[in-house]
Amino acid sequence: TQNITLAADIAVNLSYYRPILRKKPKKPEKFIIGISMLYHIPEPKINFSRVVNDIAQFVASLPSERFEFVLLPMGVTQNMPNDDTWALEQLRKYIPEEYTLEMYRSRDVEDFVNKTRQLHLLIGARLHSNILTTLNAVPCIGLSYRPKVRSFFNDNGIEQYCLNIEDTDGLPSLFWQLYDNYDEVAELFINVSKSNLAKREQYQEFANTYL
Repeated sequence: TQNITLAADIAVNLSYYRPILRKKPKKPEKFIIGISMLYHIPEPKINFSRVVNDIAQFVASLPSERFEFVLLPMGVTQNMPNDDTWALEQLRKYIPEEYTLEMYRSRDVEDFVNKTRQLHLLIGARLHSNILTTLNAVPCIGLSYRPKVRSFFNDNGIEQYCLNIEDTDGLPSLFWQLYDNYDEVAELFINVSKSNLAKREQYQEFANTYL
C-alpha cells in the first residue's frame, strides 16, 4: 500500500508562487497591508457594519507615514449585490484621506497572486485570499467567518494568526504582536509555503492515478 499525503487545497498546484523570505521594511519604505473581506458573513445585517468599523478603526490607528493599504476584492460579480468590491468600498468610506489606499481589481488568480508579492501582510476573511497569500509566503491574519478559514490556519500551525469574525476588535493587539516579531513570523510563513508546495508531486500523483 502506498501512502499519499494530500495538500490542503488544489490551489497548491498553481505555478504562480514566488515565495521569498520577507523582511520588515525600513524607513522611508512603507509597510504594505492588503485587506480582503466580504459582506456575506454570518448575520451580515448585524455583523458587517461592526467588522467594517473595527477594521477602519484599526487602519486609522496606524501612522499614515509608515503604512499603506491595498484592498483586494475576490468575489466580484455583476449578478450579485454586495459583492467584495462593494464590501471594500464600504470600508474605504471610513478610512481617512491621508492614507495611501489602492483598490486593486485583479484580472485573474495569477494577477492576484502576483499582487500579493508587494504586500508585507494580508488581513483576509476570504479563505482563498489567505491560502494564495500564504503559499506566496506572505504573513496573514485570517478573519474566520466560517470554520474552513480557521481550519486552514490550524492545519498549517499558524492558528495564532487567526481571529474569529466576532473578535475583530482584537485586530490591533494581534497586529502589533505580529509586527513587533515580523522577521520571525515571516520565517514561519515561508516554511508553511515550502511545506505545502513540496506536496505538489504527491497531489499530482494522486490526481493522475485516481482522477
